[in-house]
Amino acid sequence: MRTVMRRFAQTAQATQTSRAAPARQRGMAAIEFALVSGVFFMMFYFVVTYGAVFVVQQSLSRAAAEGARALLTSEFAASATPGIRTSSVIAPEQLGRDAAARVVAWLSDFRQTQSQPAIAPAVVAAPNCASGMACRTVTVSYQNYAAYPLIPSLLPSSMMPQSLSASATVQLDPEQWARAGGS
Repeated sequence: MRTVMRRFAQTAQATQTSRAAPARQRGMAAIEFALVSGVFFMMFYFVVTYGAVFVVQQSLSRAAAEGARALLTSEFAASATPGIRTSSVIAPEQLGRDAAARVVAWLSDFRQTQSQPAIAPAVVAAPNCASGMACRTVTVSYQNYAAYPLIPSLLPSSMMPQSLSASATVQLDPEQWARAGGS
């Protein structure tokens, strides 16, 4: 009988201890959530911030490629191919700048909301070109990205790129380029 009483007393004491334990742990889940959610939020924010850098860089690369493609199109548009509209009124360089500017119009609008100049693509003669060919490079730049990022950064500006740019070079036949009105 004593062993039964002893076991009953041990069981009762264990039950009281287990009931008292949750009272001492009250609020622990909230503290753990606060610690974990803060770290998770910071990691998520850094991923989104760097993702925005990649989105801008990809948009600039696509704009440069579209500008170069427009230069190629202008080369063939002035040819004697029937059914293709020629663009003798607009210079091929302007067609390249306009095509690139259309792709980054959303970035230009964003920059103008922050009192920054719009993104202005440039078309210049490429210095390293095969002999007998006319080469043009389309360059698109987002200047001062560290000061005016797409998503405000919690990182120091030294960790963000100062500017982003992309370029695409196209090799053209000089005779067709001259007929298209290129300089």
